[in-house]
Amino acid sequence: MSFKECIDNAEKEGQLSKEQIDELRSAYNAEYENNLKSMAPDEADAKAGRDVFNAKQREAIESKRRIVKQRLAQLRAVSQVRQYKGKTVSEGLSAIIEEDGSMKHTGPSVRSRYNGWLRVSGAKISKALIAMRRSKVLGRETKGAKAIGQDFAKEVFGEDSGNALAKELAKSWKETAEMLRLAFNRAGGSIAARTDWGMPQIHNKSAITSVPFEEWKRFIEEKLDWNKMIDERTGKKFLPSERDSILENIYGNIETDGFASVKPTAVVGRGRSLARRRQDHRFLAFKDADSWLAYQQRFGGGDAFEIMTDHIDRMSRDIALLEIMGPNPNSTAQFIKTQMRRDAEMADARLRKDGKKAKHLKKLGRHQNTFDEMFAAVTGVGMIPANEGGAALWTAFGQMLSAAQLGGASILALLGDTATTRSVRRIAGMPQTSVLKRVVGDLAASDASKEELIRSGIIFENIISANHGQKRFTGEMFGPQWSERIAHVAMNISGLSPFTQAERVGFQQEMMGHVASLSNKTWDQLHFKTKRLFEPYGIDAKTWDVIRSVKQSQQESKFFRAKASFISPTDVFDVDRDAAFKYMQMMEHQVNLAVPVSTVRSRVALTGNVKPGTLKGAFLQSVAQYKSFPVALYLNNMRQFAHLKEGAKFSKIGYAAQFAVEATILAGIAIQIRQVAAGRDPIPMFDDDGKPNVKFWMSAVAYSGALTIFADFIFADVNRFGGGLAETIAGPRIGFIGDMVRATLGNFNKLIEGKDTKFFADTSNFIFRNLPGVSTFYIRTPLERLINDSLRSLADPKANERAKRIMRRHEREYGNKYWWEIGKKTPSRGPDLSKALGGLVD
Repeated sequence: MSFKECIDNAEKEGQLSKEQIDELRSAYNAEYENNLKSMAPDEADAKAGRDVFNAKQREAIESKRRIVKQRLAQLRAVSQVRQYKGKTVSEGLSAIIEEDGSMKHTGPSVRSRYNGWLRVSGAKISKALIAMRRSKVLGRETKGAKAIGQDFAKEVFGEDSGNALAKELAKSWKETAEMLRLAFNRAGGSIAARTDWGMPQIHNKSAITSVPFEEWKRFIEEKLDWNKMIDERTGKKFLPSERDSILENIYGNIETDGFASVKPTAVVGRGRSLARRRQDHRFLAFKDADSWLAYQQRFGGGDAFEIMTDHIDRMSRDIALLEIMGPNPNSTAQFIKTQMRRDAEMADARLRKDGKKAKHLKKLGRHQNTFDEMFAAVTGVGMIPANEGGAALWTAFGQMLSAAQLGGASILALLGDTATTRSVRRIAGMPQTSVLKRVVGDLAASDASKEELIRSGIIFENIISANHGQKRFTGEMFGPQWSERIAHVAMNISGLSPFTQAERVGFQQEMMGHVASLSNKTWDQLHFKTKRLFEPYGIDAKTWDVIRSVKQSQQESKFFRAKASFISPTDVFDVDRDAAFKYMQMMEHQVNLAVPVSTVRSRVALTGNVKPGTLKGAFLQSVAQYKSFPVALYLNNMRQFAHLKEGAKFSKIGYAAQFAVEATILAGIAIQIRQVAAGRDPIPMFDDDGKPNVKFWMSAVAYSGALTIFADFIFADVNRFGGGLAETIAGPRIGFIGDMVRATLGNFNKLIEGKDTKFFADTSNFIFRNLPGVSTFYIRTPLERLINDSLRSLADPKANERAKRIMRRHEREYGNKYWWEIGKKTPSRGPDLSKALGGLVD
């Protein structure tokens, strides 16, 4: 019986669905027609039947493997959530997505595993990241990097560029890409090996959909190598007659964000499994490097560096989802929630039986909602805008305001992080070394030192993230390239990005050094603080023996002429992957506690799962801007204090009290630095009788709790960004609109009422206050005095009188004078730093 007859019989007997029958017939007919070109009908029929049968057999085996992987992942995930020792059974639900500060998690999270794969991948292409990285300040591709990138692309596509460095970089890239492919497959994926595969491609939807399909088709068709493009169902090349429909399908999917391939019966969230999705980026095969580069320039999303790092980022995320949530993460998410519902019902039943008040179901809904929002964030579903253009413009608006308003945040960050870093070290039992010394050393590190740091797996995030400083305060990273570039420059000039990066690098270096210093001790000999640090990440006696047995590396700091030994997590990875991921999870979580940044948890706490590009989403984005950072501090650091595993409660209070005192003092120093930078003497911290200045210290307390945007209201009814309290709560984007209305319509109303207007002066202030980079703490006052004050005096004849009133009122209310007076082009004197001590100094 021929294969075709088997299909007909299966259809008659109802053994297969209509969809399955149509799929088999289509595959068989395509194979049969192709075989007829070189074979007799009987031979063509037999071969077509064998090939289709073998393909379906391979697919069935792969399907069974995924089912097993899926079931194991579901059981592991539920077990992990149940081990979280919370007050209710579902409290640990979201910890499988990202850890919180309670240290109650008992295993890996999707976020930690994603960061782990980023670290390992970055270590393997460290030389390429240094050679092709963006310029430090402007974040642009340099001429040297562009030349290396073009030669790199040639080598990747098997062409000889004559550049030895490019050849070495291409080799490391291919090894890294293959490592990720194998990891993806081990976790349940199915990406076929291709020795001729070079680079993935990124499709720029706007560029592609701006031209007719036929134009896009003509451009790409001649650049593709159709002999390398394989049908994943049959494992064979496509027929020439199939090419048009293939390109139409690709164009349609790009145009509709993938929904062109969704079947009419599909259910949202339960489409194609993640295990099969990653084959798409390997489907298109270009003839050579020039063809690939030409497509990327016209219809793609970047150069070789961007595409390489984007591929690593996406693969790391997908591998993490597969390893933690299985081949179909959506299915696992539903399974976990169902099991938590069951556990909550049973737990409440036991409480009612014992005459106690039920509590588990009451909390379940909130915990499930947080889990859903965080899951949508890490999978990217929650970031898909409802209106792409509107969302991009609104994000660009926020990035421009960040560039204009965060120029003084670097001082607050550097000093504030000193307090959090010291508290994290103290809890972990790490030495209290000099933070500033390490930060300066990392800022001055050479390319060779930075390459060594990347090989250790600790600065890849800084290389690929253009706006790491902005991210810690805003939680937003995606916008048009032009606004990202402007924000990137402003964050670098202000020092916020370099300080943030250097502090994170410095802490991780110290942690690796601390682990190395303990390597001569067995598990039983470790201090209880060290065990308390290790245990939430699954580091037990067996794992510790693996970590401490790894050969230690030596790093030399030329800046301080010192050497240090450390145990690199990437070196541990080469010995034992499981131990390495636990070690990396600990480092990632601890550095997030030491140098707080916006997290998945803090972002969804503010905005939930509201999509960008909607009115509600736009409002919540404005509300959340600059508030993600303090929320992260509360959810991580404050929860860490509250849930410390100590013998007595007073120790928790002790840690919290130490942090509060240190943070308040450092915040006070930051306030005084800002006062001096603003052209004023320091504010007296003590009155004439030597008593503390309550207003000053209240503001310092507010700053120390990362509520920096609200702290200025203790001094006045207008915050440093120019808006009132209501506008500050609504966020800077809403505040900007309010300022603009006051500068324009407000003066127009005064004109109608016959009152004096200050249109030019108000407009000048408004523009100056919102120019990117102007708020940078060390240039703001000179620019204010030399430019804005001059414009005000031209527009307002009474500007000097108003300036004197402002200075007198400030001295009366806060006790400090201006050393660089408003309206003067040069300072009248230097700042009097002794004023900070107030009545303590005669």
